Amino acid sequence: MSKLWVRLMEGVKYYNEQVMGFASKTPGFSKFTMADQEKLTMNAYMEIWMMINSEFLCENESYVLLNNRKVFYSKATMKMILGEELTTLMLDFGRKFCQYNLSDTEIGLLSAIRLTNPDVENLEERDKVELLNSHFLDIFASMFNKRPHSSRMALSLFQYMSVLKTITQLQQEAIFNFSLDSPPVEVVTEIDVTPT
Repeated sequence: MSKLWVRLMEGVKYYNEQVMGFASKTPGFSKFTMADQEKLTMNAYMEIWMMINSEFLCENESYVLLNNRKVFYSKATMKMILGEELTTLMLDFGRKFCQYNLSDTEIGLLSAIRLTNPDVENLEERDKVELLNSHFLDIFASMFNKRPHSSRMALSLFQYMSVLKTITQLQQEAIFNFSLDSPPVEVVTEIDVTPT
């Protein structure tokens, strides 16, 4: 088995904990039913990951570190596993998202907004989700409005974030047949995991 694949799978576990930890600490989220929490988290997982790690997806390269903090999940590796289209979309999102110069608090609020998306199907308590989502939107707006040209920037930001849905869909398709123990054939070969 490829050592790289083992490192990647260890990284998956690390980032699972990162995203799940964020969800569990989001104020008000634990008051939803367990079923709703699971649906909302699964729906927003990739979007939250992208926003949290956007600063490491820049200059047309990935500087995301795996959980041993020694190996980069580089552009070359991403292409090998996720394909050209998805890799390009992810790196492009990271570059453009970083141009908004959002603070950690603003990124956290955006992540909470995506986490509490009331449009997720088959929610048991949609009204409660809508209420919390509106609360996070209001807080974000009050912070963002302090910026010059805030209305135009906010509109641009939320319009651009729609690309996250495409990234999530492509990501799900890419990993559908992945196994924790069995890497794709291409990954078994030697891959340079250092960004170029």
